[in-house]
Amino acid sequence: MDRTPEGSDHCCYVDGSRLQSGAVHFFVTRTIHERNRQHEKTKHMDLPVLTATANEVLEKHHATRFRWFFQDRYKIATFQAFFANTWERKDPVSWPTATLLLSQAGGVKNPWSHVFDIHKTDGKLWMRTYLGNNDEDIADYRNLMRLLHIEGGHGGEKWQAASFFGLMDSAASSVPGNWERSRIQQALDIPERLRRDIDDSKALYYLYTKAWRNGKEQSQKNYEKTRAIFDAHYADECRRLHASTCWTDNPKDKRIRPLPMDLGTVILD
Repeated sequence: MDRTPEGSDHCCYVDGSRLQSGAVHFFVTRTIHERNRQHEKTKHMDLPVLTATANEVLEKHHATRFRWFFQDRYKIATFQAFFANTWERKDPVSWPTATLLLSQAGGVKNPWSHVFDIHKTDGKLWMRTYLGNNDEDIADYRNLMRLLHIEGGHGGEKWQAASFFGLMDSAASSVPGNWERSRIQQALDIPERLRRDIDDSKALYYLYTKAWRNGKEQSQKNYEKTRAIFDAHYADECRRLHASTCWTDNPKDKRIRPLPMDLGTVILD
């Protein structure tokens, strides 16, 4: 069934006729894109279920990161949602945001994924439903449409990105009742897109956190790896204590431990 992106600024048809020229197509879609930019950028969507779930997980498990799965309306694809309930400023003048990553699940090659900024106002989480701030965002949006078999144009069933995000939000209610599946126990549970450039990327099984003596310091690469897999607070605490997180690429290593929720006890070198 063909579905038309409602209000989309990436329409593949104009006046009911498909455009054959790539150059004209690019011009038209860009023109529509710019015309709707200011209007679309103001659109946002509340995430009441994710808000309640994040609060419950933090209270019961003292965890800030978790994942869950959902399907699109037509069950064409399965997606994984990963939420990091830690808040950072991207620059000194911006409000703190958290990270939500949606990615295609199921072990497919080159899975679709996109990183969203999550905002908080009066304790309530919300996100912008606009995907089009730059060329990478536009490409992700088009690839999502292609994955879901959405055809631009007139006459098809209307499709809104907000409905897709609504399914994602509703599915977050499954997290508390499926905590063992939802919790982040090892770095491998974190989507590949968020750990793509870490140091020694094959060593993803956590062993322990070790404090250095005799003037040794945590390396910058270890700091960045710790920040990517844990969060900025954990990485900063390691730096303050002159400690490093230690990892192995051997899944049978008997020293492997689940990722700790806080720094806890460190091992002296």
